[in-house]
Amino acid sequence: MMHTLMSATAYSAQTTTPIIQSELQKLVVGSEQDFPPFSTGMTDSTAGGFTVDFWKSVAAEAGLEYTIRVLPFNQVLQEFKEGKIDVLINLAISDERRQFADFSVPHVVVNGAIFVHKDKTGILSEDDLSGQSIIVLNADLAHDYAVSKGWAKQLVLVDTVAEGMKLLASGKHDAMLLSKLVGMQSIQNLGLANLKPLKAPAGFSQKFAFAVPKGQSDLLGRINEAMAITNTNGIYTEHYDKWFGVYEDKELELRHLLKYIGPIIALFLAVLLYFHYQQQAERKLAQERLHASEQRFRSLVNSQSDLISRFTADGILTFVNDSYVSFMGNGKSKLLERSIYQDIPLEGRELVKAALSELSVEKPRKSHENTLVSAAGECRTIEWINHGIFDSSQTLTEIQSVGRDVTAIREYQNEVLQAHGELERIAHYDVLTNLPNRALLADRLNHAIVQCQRRNESLAVTFMDIDDFKAVNDTYGHELGDKLLVELSKRMKQALREGDTLARIGGDEFIAVMVDLNSIESCKPVLERLLKATNEPVTVDDTVLQVSASIGVTLYPQDGVDADQLMRHADQAMYIAKQAGKNRYQLFDAAQDSAIKIQQQSIGDVRSALGRREFVLHYQPKVNMHTGDVIGVEALIRWQHPDRGLVPPLDFLPAIEGHAISLELGEWVMDTALIQISQLRSMGVDLPISVNISAYQLQQDNFVTRLEGLLAAHPKIDPHYLELEILETSKLSDISQVLDTMNACHGLGVRFALDDFGTGYSSLTHIKRLPAYLIKIDQSFVRDMLEDIDDLAIVESVIGLAKTFKREVIAEGVETIAHGLALLELGCELAQGYGIARPMPAGDIPEWVSSWKADDSWQTHLQIVSDTVHLAVHQTIKIPTTKTEPHVP
Repeated sequence: MMHTLMSATAYSAQTTTPIIQSELQKLVVGSEQDFPPFSTGMTDSTAGGFTVDFWKSVAAEAGLEYTIRVLPFNQVLQEFKEGKIDVLINLAISDERRQFADFSVPHVVVNGAIFVHKDKTGILSEDDLSGQSIIVLNADLAHDYAVSKGWAKQLVLVDTVAEGMKLLASGKHDAMLLSKLVGMQSIQNLGLANLKPLKAPAGFSQKFAFAVPKGQSDLLGRINEAMAITNTNGIYTEHYDKWFGVYEDKELELRHLLKYIGPIIALFLAVLLYFHYQQQAERKLAQERLHASEQRFRSLVNSQSDLISRFTADGILTFVNDSYVSFMGNGKSKLLERSIYQDIPLEGRELVKAALSELSVEKPRKSHENTLVSAAGECRTIEWINHGIFDSSQTLTEIQSVGRDVTAIREYQNEVLQAHGELERIAHYDVLTNLPNRALLADRLNHAIVQCQRRNESLAVTFMDIDDFKAVNDTYGHELGDKLLVELSKRMKQALREGDTLARIGGDEFIAVMVDLNSIESCKPVLERLLKATNEPVTVDDTVLQVSASIGVTLYPQDGVDADQLMRHADQAMYIAKQAGKNRYQLFDAAQDSAIKIQQQSIGDVRSALGRREFVLHYQPKVNMHTGDVIGVEALIRWQHPDRGLVPPLDFLPAIEGHAISLELGEWVMDTALIQISQLRSMGVDLPISVNISAYQLQQDNFVTRLEGLLAAHPKIDPHYLELEILETSKLSDISQVLDTMNACHGLGVRFALDDFGTGYSSLTHIKRLPAYLIKIDQSFVRDMLEDIDDLAIVESVIGLAKTFKREVIAEGVETIAHGLALLELGCELAQGYGIARPMPAGDIPEWVSSWKADDSWQTHLQIVSDTVHLAVHQTIKIPTTKTEPHVP
């Protein structure tokens, strides 16, 4: 942190090249709609909030011109991925998002919280959430955390914080996972006095930062530099106090931060002075002057408030080519020329002049004049001594007044060197375990990668997380938990080989780098020793504890990425090991990771297409072949892709199966179908529309509530006109829950059909227990029933089952007149398929309905003797050597 502050401020003074906006195009900046207190307002013109105001200050400091674009979170994130937005001004940092974005220094870190109704006394911590109804924001990091905890089936997804808070306040649900800062602000804004956060924290936190597309290092550098200046001059604190006043845990408030880093900065400046003057010819004189400077710094250290005020109000001192420059508030430099510039030697003046050429020079306010004079005096008495500016006798008199002898100077030198060594240790080693920290680990891993390349060897990166460590802290306290970590770190270090590195990167997470490997087999004995080292009982303060570890492993160069990616891949593998039961290790699968990335891209594409309204519904008629009546239409989704044309559902639906976006798309289909029912009625066509829903969607806890909301939005539509066809019946994991859901939907007036019947392993169970009025025979059996005797037998059996359980039955895949005749003979009168009509746009339905007529042979078939037709159908059966390819409507 010390180095970051110094480099950022030094840049602002040293650069001879101003930040010119012409180097960058005018930026498009994206902000989320109404995510208080980070962003407020719903349009570009009403945008406000902490990150909006903070961005304006940072952009002004960096000289960046921009336009702001305020959109729903999912949409603004998708436009950022597509390159339509240059900067997202508020995005929580995650490994998944690092794949498409680079992040600035975080501007705030917010702990997660569990919000509950004040009357909910049975929920005291995360441990009480199992089986409860939990509200989360769609696509929020809290959503990802809840899924990782195994709560996916308990989740109620909402699009806005306000929607979730109001639902929680109604008492219909048990808890909401949310960033504490956002939740506290929303409770105040919405006036929901009956909600509160639990005292026990949630197991997730969010680091919010500015985000730019991958590879935009120049833009990111400008933003970080401007943030450093804005943080220092007090503007950050003003924004923080304005927007986060309701929040009691001001994690990164600048004045609190400076309270701790102030002494380190002062000591660091003293160290710099020491090494600078060691190189001068008059070393003894420099040492005396160093002591005088150190005394001044130490007096500042002893007065924290004075130090902080100088950093936040009067400015900071920074080096510019061996010169001091005084920086004032708002990042603008005011140079007291008569006190400083005239005393700079000729060879240094041009350097300083160039560095300050682009900084505004204003007449300093009276309150800042003493600071400037003090800085100028520092330059005269310290920096330019060796240039002969001052009279040597005067200088010697000043030196004698210090009252330090040579022994005292040497003692001070030793103190400085010792302090410097301590800073180095703190910068590279974990304070608790004395293991290398993340920074030192990165250096060693990069070095190990270079050695691997030279020696044509492999190395392994292992990511280790202690299983159930939180329970130890909660039960026995953090002090005992820390002692456990120290003992485990010793055991793990002993389990490694000489030359391997073990590092602690935070909490209960460790990374080991194993070098000089020939194959994955070479590291397996070490992995087994690591598992044993963490799983054996540990006695801490007379308490016997037993934990375990989940370990993820990736190998280089087999996994040919950089050091940072290797650690991320090992982390991903660790999570798989934890989900598989803990106390085991898991190898990173590059092929699987690639497949996941492709799936994530597909999910993003579908989300973007939904936002751009590229999906359309086509409708396939369903008819009674005997009477000639059109009994309804089935809604079938298509993607009207701008480049690929009309994309069929099997090309995109499987990729989003089981993900939140599939729920959004499913609700869009139902809503669009309800609109279409009304539009068809206005054109004189009164038909029900059936909609396909997945087992995942049907088994959502809030399915009935969401359906009820959709029906309420279309009050003129009789709910009986909406029919739901259940897909993937074999994936209905909880039949009792599904039964309750279907009965509740029946109470609303919505009927069900079992789609693709005959393909699921539990079809008989479903037809017996689930209250579906209609059974749909899968088209794969109907299409080949005239050539395949087995398919014919299956069709006949399904029709018989439907009659036995008093269900109606309809056949899909009717492609010819012969198919219809065979089905009629078997007792199935309802049908749909290409032999009747292909799926069509909604506008074509009225004309088709008015002109369609059933084939005469269908309408007269009952006059034929039943046995004769039955025999004729079976005599037409021919068994081919290969089946035709299935057809997907």
